This record gives sequence, structure tokens and C-alpha cells, in this order.
Amino acid sequence: MTIYKLFIFNRSCKSIYKKTWNNNRHLETENDNSSMVHSQCNTLNADDEAKLVFGVLYSLRRISKKLGGPDKSFISYRTPEYKLHHYETASGLKFVLLTDPNCNNLLHVLHQIFVSLYVEFVVKNSLGNPECPKDDVEVELFELALDQFIRSLNSTKIIDIPKKLETDFSTCNPQNSVNSISSITRCRPNILMCGTPGTGKTTHALRLCRLYDLHHLSVGDIVKKSGCHKGKDATWDAYIVDEVKLLKYLEKDIQQGGVVVDWHTCNVFPVHWVDLVVVLRTQHTLLWDRLVERKYTLRKIQENNEAEIMQIVLDEAITSFGSERVMELTSDVLEQVNDNVMKIGEWIQQWQQGDKSRKK
Repeated sequence: MTIYKLFIFNRSCKSIYKKTWNNNRHLETENDNSSMVHSQCNTLNADDEAKLVFGVLYSLRRISKKLGGPDKSFISYRTPEYKLHHYETASGLKFVLLTDPNCNNLLHVLHQIFVSLYVEFVVKNSLGNPECPKDDVEVELFELALDQFIRSLNSTKIIDIPKKLETDFSTCNPQNSVNSISSITRCRPNILMCGTPGTGKTTHALRLCRLYDLHHLSVGDIVKKSGCHKGKDATWDAYIVDEVKLLKYLEKDIQQGGVVVDWHTCNVFPVHWVDLVVVLRTQHTLLWDRLVERKYTLRKIQENNEAEIMQIVLDEAITSFGSERVMELTSDVLEQVNDNVMKIGEWIQQWQQGDKSRKK
């Protein structure tokens, strides 16, 4: 695997960061006849190249949306010469990687660059602007950590990325903070309870916490009550989550361990924060009825049903954390809740036994 370039764009579509690791490759684009245009890119300066990358990204997202998928469903695009990987945060930051065309999907890499490096070194830096950075990112610690991490990926031919991410992000921090969150220091596991709205996440989470003395964290409630948002999206009647504020708010509880985080998605959280991701699945006709009872708008019902049919949450979980850390459970009827909680409880006991052996 070879990574060529990284671009970061803010909500205003301005390029705020660009890094090149391999100068022998240049971005190439296609004209209307799909023939590769080499000469244009070889003569571009850095600003024009960033504009070209964003233009390609914008066009591909528009095409993806017109073909029927949600706008944010676009994650990668391959040509014979390169592959473009895309990740967008809830706050509108866009991370784009250019790699060799044979590279697997790197959504999880971009996600971890955001939560473990950008948030840690840029957002928490006193000069950073977490809301919408307007100036170029010029933070030395971010540069050093990013460069070390990307070079480690470039030097690896065959890689289990989710496992490697947990190892690399524990060592690439130039500050080597003793307060870094790691499963090695936790006495009780952190569990992420995910699923499309209406699949029973809160019901499962509350019962699990009651039986195994865990602490329930409802991200939806935290976003509303603690102001971890940027206002409401009138179209979807939902809060626009501020990922940076949310991660800061959750950090202390996550560090202590023994929490069940209840939310519809998992791709906001760093790999090393989570020991198990539970993805609840519900037959889509049953899900439709549940959302009608919640008085969701027809548009929200259709959107969530489409997400469930396409198993978007499950795919995100496996991509971000690896299949060995994901537990998929069926949640069609109330009677399945106890069985599901017992399965998770068995996993907790196994995790605790493994934790004891790690500390010997």
C-alpha cells in the first residue's frame, strides 16, 4: 500500500492542509470522454491541485447522490492510476487521501486521523478553531504524528488496519501522554451499542448496565443537554453533532472504563476507546412500524429504512473496528433482548478473564 497525498478541506470548501509523501505521482482526472489528462496536473501549483481534488470530490458525490444513495455514502473512487478515499465529519471537515489504485478502503484510516490526531493536536491546540478552521493547519505535533503514522502504513504491504491503528496511535503521539486511553489500563470494558434508530439500542443498553454494573451514556441526550451540537438541521429535525465537543465530553468516562455508549453510529470514536461494538439489526418492515409510532416524518422513516436494508451501520462498524470486535445481534422482538444481553454478558466475562491474564 502506498499513500501519496492527504488533503483536508473545511466547511467552506477551502483547503486547510495538504501533505505529500510520494512526489512521483500526480493527481489525474478525466475529461468527458474518460481519457486521462496528465499535462494539466503536472503543471498545477498546490492551491490549484487542491481545488482540482475538491472539484473531483464534489462531482463524484453529486453523481452518487443522483444514483440514489445518501450524499455522504460516497467513500472512494478508483482509476487505473490512483484511488481517492473520502471521509466527512459531522462538522463538515472533509479528509481526502490519494493512494495507489490497489489499496483497500481507508475510511477507517481517515476517521482515525481525525479523532486521534486532528482533534488531539489541532483542535485542542490553543490556536486551533474547532468550529470551522479558516487558516492553514500549521501544528508541529500534528505534522510529526501524522507523518510517522502514514510512513508506517506506506512501509506495510499486507496489513490488518484496525489492529494496526490501535498499536500505531498509541506510539505515534510525540507527547507520549500518560493519560492516553487504552484497553490495557481498563478494569472494565467499553461497549458501543449501535444501530439504526428504532433497533432497540437504549433498551439493550439499560438492561446490560443494570445486570453488569456498567455506566450508560446516551449520546443523543448528551448532545442535547450538554450543548455538543451546532444547532438543529431543520430538514431532518435533528441536532448537528459537534464531534469535537462530544469527544471531549466523553473522554473522562471512557478513560475510566465500564461504559455502554448508546448511539446510532460508531465512526466518531477512536479505535482504542472501544472494546466491543454491538450492532443491532431489525427487519425493515418492523423498523418502519416502530418509526411511525415515534412520529418520524416520512422522509426520516424512508432514510432510516434504507440505511437498515443497506446495513450501513454494520459496514461502518466492521470497517472502523474490524470484524473480530463487532457483534451483530437481531432485535426484532422484545423476547430477544434478554438473549442478546446474555450473549454480551458472556463476552464481558471472557474479556475480564483476558484482562486479568494481561495484568499478570
